[in-house]
Amino acid sequence: MASRSRPPLPFIFKAPAQAKIDRDEVAQKLSQVPAEQRLVVRRTAVAAGLTRYLLSAMLKEGRLHRRSTRIKPALTTENKHMRVEHVLSYIDDAIHNFEPMKNVIHIDEKWFNQDTNTRTYMLLEGELPPQRDRKSKNFIPKTMFLAAVARPRYDFHRKCRRSGKIGIWALPEDSDVTPFSFKKTMPSPIFRHSSPTFWPLGWKEAGQFGSSSSPRILPI
Repeated sequence: MASRSRPPLPFIFKAPAQAKIDRDEVAQKLSQVPAEQRLVVRRTAVAAGLTRYLLSAMLKEGRLHRRSTRIKPALTTENKHMRVEHVLSYIDDAIHNFEPMKNVIHIDEKWFNQDTNTRTYMLLEGELPPQRDRKSKNFIPKTMFLAAVARPRYDFHRKCRRSGKIGIWALPEDSDVTPFSFKKTMPSPIFRHSSPTFWPLGWKEAGQFGSSSSPRILPI
């Protein structure tokens, strides 16, 4: 039986392997670009004259990192001295240690929105999500709450440990709404969500609250 000859294999072209780009040279190019221009990969690649693939590889290898920053208060020399004096006021001069601060109540304001822009519901087949109408997402009512906390401590009378949470109280305003119907003449009292810009004057005089830059600490 004659042996069958195999057909010739097709010629496969193999491109020569490219040398790996030196990461130190890439890092040197990136260092010459100001940090303000290195926000996203596309903009950084254009500013440094590199490819986005190379920057993505640098991120994956750990040679390039993403870091987030927040705006910090610009403190003057007087502000720094006031902060140091505030800290030094809680040092016991007799033993040169910080006071336990068990007689101090920390008071702060909290904001709670009545609704959110996006809500997710678990609905059955054929059900429709509830319709929510607002003039705009910027018109969602919000209420200011007063929160008071203290240092956690052990209650020897109740034989338990207190978390230090004293309470939180809403700050609504009592207003009257005149009905639109001609049959109703008496206004109806309602509680409306309050969004005060400043704290009530009586609280400021009592020393419980100050400006937004001063600490809201009330000694007992």
